[in-house]
Amino acid sequence: MYFVNGRWNDVCCDIPLPSICEYQGGFEQLLREESPLLTITVKNQKKYGNPCSKGFEYWMGECYWINLSEKNYFDASNDCHEKGGHLVSIVSHEQDRWLKEYVRHYGLLRKNLWIGMNDISKEGDLVWLNGNEVNYKHFANGQPSNGQDENCVILWGDANGQWDDQPCHAKFRSICKWTESIGKYLGVNLSVIYIICIFLKS
Repeated sequence: MYFVNGRWNDVCCDIPLPSICEYQGGFEQLLREESPLLTITVKNQKKYGNPCSKGFEYWMGECYWINLSEKNYFDASNDCHEKGGHLVSIVSHEQDRWLKEYVRHYGLLRKNLWIGMNDISKEGDLVWLNGNEVNYKHFANGQPSNGQDENCVILWGDANGQWDDQPCHAKFRSICKWTESIGKYLGVNLSVIYIICIFLKS
């Protein structure tokens, strides 16, 4: 399958390429420790190269970084922008689950971390800093409480990483995200592979 257009082609079987596996279990099984597919993913990152900088984590075409410096929402957001990204937007259950495992891996699941959601412009009108539509939410019970000046959103350590609204001037750690090229991640130039294969067949 070509990465550029998704079309199929027959190529030489001995050319090393990334592959796609079908998995019958649910996403929860995939996230479990020692999951075979997670092991495969780690091996492929080592083989083909992680496009993210050292100390950053790769998932589904995006790089993630936990800022351990405790800052208010605006300073945390500026730190992300300086690295070319933004405070993380969470747009699906799958991403939310992966993100919690990522945070858990670094022993921070019980800590508060800023994410990129806020209702600063209009009370109750939640938006993502990067412009993603708000089609997914995972607030803890009774949240958002819309308390006084509680206009910015965190992964809430007291609620196992569910969301909570907090005053934007509070100081917490944060999570940044930005997009990287999947082609760079795979480390594969498909046009070159196609030319090599034709040469070997001729």
